[in-house]
Amino acid sequence: MIGLPYLTKRIIVRSFLITFGIMVLFIISSNIIDDQDYEHQRQRAKSPTASPYVGNPGGGWFKSPNKWSISNGMKDLIQAGKWRNNMQGDMLIDLDGGFEGRYSSYEDVENVEGKDGWVDLESELVVTNYEGGTPGYQVFSNMYLVNSVLTSVVPSDASQIIELPTDNEDAYQMDLEFQEQMSNKPERNPFPEVKHILSSEKRGQGADEDRWKIVDQDVGRDEIGKKGYKLGGVTYIFNDPPGPDGYLVYFRHFVLEAFLGATRVLASTMPYSMSKPVPKRVWFPRCGADPSWRDDRGENAWFLAHALPSVSIEDKQGWEDRNTAGLPLLLEKVVIIDRWAAHASGGEVGKWGKMNALIPSIAATRSFWDSIRSNVMRSLGVDDHSEVGSRGLPVIVYVDRQKENPKMKQSDHDALVEGLMSLTNIAEVHVARLSAMSKARQVDLVGRAQVLVSLHGDELFNTLWMPPREDSLVIELFEDGGFIRDFELLATGLNHKYIAVQGDKVLTEEKWRETGATKGDERDTGEISINTELVVRLIEESLGPDPELESDSIAGK
Repeated sequence: MIGLPYLTKRIIVRSFLITFGIMVLFIISSNIIDDQDYEHQRQRAKSPTASPYVGNPGGGWFKSPNKWSISNGMKDLIQAGKWRNNMQGDMLIDLDGGFEGRYSSYEDVENVEGKDGWVDLESELVVTNYEGGTPGYQVFSNMYLVNSVLTSVVPSDASQIIELPTDNEDAYQMDLEFQEQMSNKPERNPFPEVKHILSSEKRGQGADEDRWKIVDQDVGRDEIGKKGYKLGGVTYIFNDPPGPDGYLVYFRHFVLEAFLGATRVLASTMPYSMSKPVPKRVWFPRCGADPSWRDDRGENAWFLAHALPSVSIEDKQGWEDRNTAGLPLLLEKVVIIDRWAAHASGGEVGKWGKMNALIPSIAATRSFWDSIRSNVMRSLGVDDHSEVGSRGLPVIVYVDRQKENPKMKQSDHDALVEGLMSLTNIAEVHVARLSAMSKARQVDLVGRAQVLVSLHGDELFNTLWMPPREDSLVIELFEDGGFIRDFELLATGLNHKYIAVQGDKVLTEEKWRETGATKGDERDTGEISINTELVVRLIEESLGPDPELESDSIAGK
């Protein structure tokens, strides 16, 4: 037998050791990757952006960070050996590579707020949640659009706890936790009456199943289909009819009542720290090209273009096209705005004849309108201006309506201008004919105002652009015996303070709520008397003490 040279043996041993070391490193790295992937899945399930509700193939759900319901659809998978407990009792792992947990079975878009993408409805049909709102302004998440029918999916009653294998203590403990969790399952927000969500052709009645439907998950799987497309972000759906009958063709009704109300209600359902409440889509399913949602002056289209430059707008034709195409859509978040659904509630809405009568009572952060306001200012090139006067003083804007009808008595107008000019040591005062200004100048001026004073009139639409401050104030002037609530709802809906002056006195909220909308004799004469000293005093009180007088007082002590 011929022996191998010493050098050759040495090479063989070295090669063996190198090969063995590579194999060991490969095994270790594989385990590390598995552990990292597992930890990634756990952290993803605990993410605050993940849906707090569990959807299951069989239909059950509950709110929990680390407990999982097992439903009929999973039983076969477990018995087939495709699912196992991860031995830590806080999730189930699909051995074929899937994952059942807190987040829904979106494919590339699961847990990514605002993102569009395909969804697998066969494996996971997520339930629809009612987020909150008030009649005429209702917010839902995970709503489906199926053949032009808004469809809400609710949990099936078939979801049940099944008996898991008890060959180890962890699986047994997990089964006990499941049953305990199901016994403590929290209630979902109940849906409002249909007539308070979506109206039918007949006012005061809820929509029929050709527009609105609620199905459980079992039925939904059959009716909705296997695949769908998720439209991320917020969709505003205005269900009002076209033309004057639907009131959308009037700027004050579309923007001041419907759109502003929807945005405040949406903001009320969102944590203060979350993204700003603006829609990605605005749909008018009942409005065609003619009659339309557009007004004759183009104000509605102007507002949407400047306030939401990237928004997509669809009308009746687009709605019908989606019906023809037959592709199910999953709408991540929807605000349904319906004038007659609001009026179906009666109460304050009926008393004032205003769909937005309850909007100021809906809690929302002071800055909820900032995105809309800043977009309009930016589009007009006035966004880089300070929100205070040139001397760092608060800005007062008095709207001159002396060429309008009605107008203030000339002597009272002159006295008010003189009184306001006496405040120039504590404020920057502007007497402005807004109706004669361009939109850019109107937005620029009112966009800096801390106090806005005007007779009742359309110029108060510009309250939309006032910066929201703790001490921002709108003073509306009425004839003796007169009051209309339109601009009180606008001001308080935007979180501004509001004072109504009725001739020579302040009309308190308690009083105008008692008397309702009223008309004084002077309105028909075209000239209105106002106690201007009262108005000046109210402004002084809102601005606080004169800083120069305060400093003199301190120096004299």
